[in-house]
Amino acid sequence: MHVIPDHSEFDLWNQDGSVNEDTEGTFLEDLDYVSPNFDTWLRDTRGSIARRQISRVERLLAGLDPDQSPDEALHLASKILMLDPTNEPVARMAMSIYVRQDKLGQARGVYEQVRESLRTDDLDVSEKTRVLFESLRSGNSDPSETLAARSQARTAFVPSADRGIPIVEVISNSDDIVAMEGTELFEDFFDRLISRMIEMPELHVRTNPEMTSRDQASEYQLKITRSIRQSELKIGLRLNSMDGQSLWSERSILSFDAEDNDVQVQVDSLVTQMLPVLEEHIFRGISGEPTTAYGQYLVAKRLFITAPTENYMEDVVGRLHRATEIDPDFLPAYTNLIMSYNTGMFMSRPGSEHTELREKAYQIAQRLLQLNSKYANSHIAVGWCLLWRGKFDSAERSLRRAIELKPYDPHRLNVLATALVYLGHHDDGERLYTMAKERLVHDLDFQGSDYGELYYLKREFERALSWLETPELRNPYRTLFWRAPTYAQLGKLTEA
Repeated sequence: MHVIPDHSEFDLWNQDGSVNEDTEGTFLEDLDYVSPNFDTWLRDTRGSIARRQISRVERLLAGLDPDQSPDEALHLASKILMLDPTNEPVARMAMSIYVRQDKLGQARGVYEQVRESLRTDDLDVSEKTRVLFESLRSGNSDPSETLAARSQARTAFVPSADRGIPIVEVISNSDDIVAMEGTELFEDFFDRLISRMIEMPELHVRTNPEMTSRDQASEYQLKITRSIRQSELKIGLRLNSMDGQSLWSERSILSFDAEDNDVQVQVDSLVTQMLPVLEEHIFRGISGEPTTAYGQYLVAKRLFITAPTENYMEDVVGRLHRATEIDPDFLPAYTNLIMSYNTGMFMSRPGSEHTELREKAYQIAQRLLQLNSKYANSHIAVGWCLLWRGKFDSAERSLRRAIELKPYDPHRLNVLATALVYLGHHDDGERLYTMAKERLVHDLDFQGSDYGELYYLKREFERALSWLETPELRNPYRTLFWRAPTYAQLGKLTEA
């Protein structure tokens, strides 16, 4: 029950104990700072509710023409901006509509809100937003800006054709169960799976093949089956290519009393197992020089994992740049490019000057955040850039925001964990390291140095040394750097 002066609301929880997400405003806004455990649960629940609310409103906005229904578009935009005040594409659309209605004050208010929200993390509005506002303020508004802003708002879930992003058709056999028992749990699993896949810029998901045009036919099919045994729901997933080749199969088992977090963990585990298989199949089909952003990204990713030559990082960075040139909105390429400029380039060129490269990383990170502020990896990237700049409070805000958005990529989870370790949050970092290790398909050797750093900083020196026995393939001096003080702390000065 939510109690406020002279009024009570009894609709915060449904009968089954789940949270009613139709609640307006901040969930339990009068119950902050009760106790650490409760505050953690409350923050996570608010974040989960807000993400799903934003997703639902964005889908409504994507199906709307702001020129034909401006008031409805403004209503939806205000909901998104209330939950995510840094969403620039939606802000630009709202500003354009307000000016067309001769409401310059409201347009200015939207601009100021976005600018102040970004300034919290030492960021500024994008050039596109700034130029649009100056144009609108001077009276030179261009009606096409509304269409451009609407197009930008849709890029989060409508990929462009030239990206080469795989189209996955999801099919669920709903007639393989006669009893209704377990149906609600399965629907929750299915909704979470589809929501997670929609959030992933590495693929495009379809659940209604009848609405697929011939030139955008699905390339893969994910078939989901279910069965019940005793008090458990067994869910099977099978990924096939459309030529009939079976690529991946896995099973998930959920008890009928599974908590929401248990379901989400299963979903994230499954999609992170499926994605590398999908990418491997696409990579093996590449012949010659890739012509799509996705193709360049996959080749760069493979080069990073295998480190085939001494100066492999130059090739990695070059391909990631080509990917962003082919498709300026392809988010994963930016993520890897930022990592390369922040630390990756030094793996093949130790001792090189890093100031200029890290400034490039910071500029690209701001662009990534402007492209999609709901993309967890953008906040991880900004957090690391702020960390290198000595903005520790702002860095932690960005990293906590990333955690709220629940990143699925194990490599980014690992990067997020290291940042938390450097900020002194050793237990949080260790938890994310463990989560990343469970999801990693390629067991990369730099995780050994990561754990070595962690346990050294926790002053568990014997344990740290056990992780620092083998130098990294890409960056052997990093392992030695941490092994030396570990030896010294253990009194082995000669070895140090």
